[in-house]
Amino acid sequence: MTAGGVLAAWLWRRLGRPWLKKRLGAETLEQWSQTIHIDSFWTWWVILLIPLGDVPYFFAGLGRIRLSKFALAILTSRGPFTVLIVWAGHRVVDFPLIWVALLMALVGIIVIIGFSQAGRIEAWGRAYVARQVADQADSVKPEA
Repeated sequence: MTAGGVLAAWLWRRLGRPWLKKRLGAETLEQWSQTIHIDSFWTWWVILLIPLGDVPYFFAGLGRIRLSKFALAILTSRGPFTVLIVWAGHRVVDFPLIWVALLMALVGIIVIIGFSQAGRIEAWGRAYVARQVADQADSVKPEA
């Protein structure tokens, strides 16, 4: 996962914006234009927690974050959940049926809450990223 994410980011550093604009559309790319220039580890860590699929990998490739820092963000944000899923998948045959049912119920509740609060979660995520963009823009402005 980490190697694939870094490889995708590296490829976009080489292939660039025109191909991505054609595939995603100008509007989507414009929405992310400020975000992709963020080089904060923690901001990318939060972005990678949001279930956006592989899109953040490509946008990070167009941004300024160092690939080593981005690899660490991928590993620490998406890694633990991936390990948990793999472990649960491996151990599910050893679990009593009641534990499997309870685990599935818990996952179902989390998914239902996530979908029912998707607007709030997205608004929070956008506000957080917007604050990071504004903070970074303020720190880059030349002093008069």
